[in-house]
Amino acid sequence: MIVRRTPQARSRRTSTSLAGRWVSLVTSRCGDRARSTAGAGIAACGAIIAGAALRVVWAWAIHPPEEYVTSDMQGYVDRAIKLALGQELVQGDAFYPPGTHMLLAPVLSLAGTDATGLKAGAIVWASLSALTPLFAWRLGRLLLNPAAAALTAVLTALYPLFIFYSGYFLSETPSLTFLLGALWLGYATTGAEGRAAVIRAAGCGAFGAAAVANRPQFVLNILIVAVPILVSSRVRWRPALALVASGAVILAGALAHNWIATGGPTGISENGGLNFFQSHCDVHLVRAGSPEREGVYGCGSPVPFQLNQGSDFNFPEQDVWDQGFFYDMGWIAFAATDWATSRACSAT
Repeated sequence: MIVRRTPQARSRRTSTSLAGRWVSLVTSRCGDRARSTAGAGIAACGAIIAGAALRVVWAWAIHPPEEYVTSDMQGYVDRAIKLALGQELVQGDAFYPPGTHMLLAPVLSLAGTDATGLKAGAIVWASLSALTPLFAWRLGRLLLNPAAAALTAVLTALYPLFIFYSGYFLSETPSLTFLLGALWLGYATTGAEGRAAVIRAAGCGAFGAAAVANRPQFVLNILIVAVPILVSSRVRWRPALALVASGAVILAGALAHNWIATGGPTGISENGGLNFFQSHCDVHLVRAGSPEREGVYGCGSPVPFQLNQGSDFNFPEQDVWDQGFFYDMGWIAFAATDWATSRACSAT
């Protein structure tokens, strides 16, 4: 018996074969993508764990922060001890942003203001530094493909400067951790709904405010994620309210600290005028104040100070936090036609 296949039968068989091939291809590629995503996640987690281990070894065995309390670190530790002991604040305590010493003060209050307390502070600083690659990875997963996000985690975890800074009581470590945490949770808020969006927005506000309390210049970075959440407040007012409320609580604490120190309302720090002057004039070292006032403050930018470049400026009749005076001096330098004129801007 001879069976002839009709054109319709051959067409159906061909269509079925093509469909099977497409299903097999799509399944294979999905499997490859899943394996690639899993591999990227494993690489990121491995780098984060390795980075945390390096930070622990560095901050505990090689370069304990409590053994390097000098220069800026000395200032942060001294102000933290003053807060921990409940001592009276003076105007000089508001010269630098208060976030760093306010973060260290509760640790010293609980563990003591001696070497034991500083050792506990070293644990906090190493832990914050270890969180930086994790937050960077989670942010990358929202904005990049899995491989690029994993590479971000690897570079952040193993970047030498990030590891080295964990061995110093400086603002760089906590401010970077809080900044990345705020960016991650801020972007995560835009893609979340309901209670999850509210929780993420609250975390974004708290982390963002903490980053600004440590380093006020980070306010521009925080606005990148905060503005879209606030703009959508007509549609989703709960996340916007959570962001504002949590951020306001943190910033209120920092501003209250400075209000008590200065005796009146002020900003996050009182060093803006001096920084403006130093950035527009060829400065080696600035001395301001006198022993009869609150003491003599000496400030200089690291690079020209180490290279012994620029001129020294002495202002015994001015306080270092007199922002109006130093902003005026900065504008004088800014209006100068050349660096030679800048060097002569009221140096004594």
